[in-house]
Parts: sequence; C-alpha cells; structure tokens
Amino acid sequence: MNGKLVIIRCCGGQAAIGRVWSIKASTVLIYGKELYELAVKSQTQLDPVGFRRKDVFNYCNDVAEIVKTNHSYIPDWSNLQSIGTGLECE
Repeated sequence: MNGKLVIIRCCGGQAAIGRVWSIKASTVLIYGKELYELAVKSQTQLDPVGFRRKDVFNYCNDVAEIVKTNHSYIPDWSNLQSIGTGLECE
C-alpha cells in the first residue's frame, strides 16, 4: 500500500492528491508526491500528514486531472471509493 496514489478529502471538502506512507489504526499517513520521494530516500525530516481513513479515496484519473488545475475543486465524494475500510495496519 505504501506509495499508492490516493485522493484526499481536505478541510472544506476540497480534493488533493497524495501518496500513502503508512496506515495506522485510525489514520492514513500521506505525503505529497515530492515529499514522498524524499522520504523514501530518507532526505526529509518532515512528517507525513494524517487523514482519517474515511477521507482517503482510491485514485481516480478524472478527479486527479481536475485537481491538478483547480485546487479548490470539490468532487462528488459519493462517486469515489473510500479506501478507509479493510486496510491493514502496520
């Protein structure tokens, strides 16, 4: 699961793209793409951001393309598949 691209529901309902760093009991730890690559190489001291499992969704190309150009985009979350259930903790 580490490194998997995901769509994240942020404050205000906006969508963002991130990469899974690890999965804990109630949260999924996420880095942005650039920080993820640095973290893999142990070249960052920044911690990943924790999101509730229910706010992390499987990557969707259609939504991702909009998010890349419109950072205030709020998708219809009911159309996306949450990865919040059934994930194994580390």
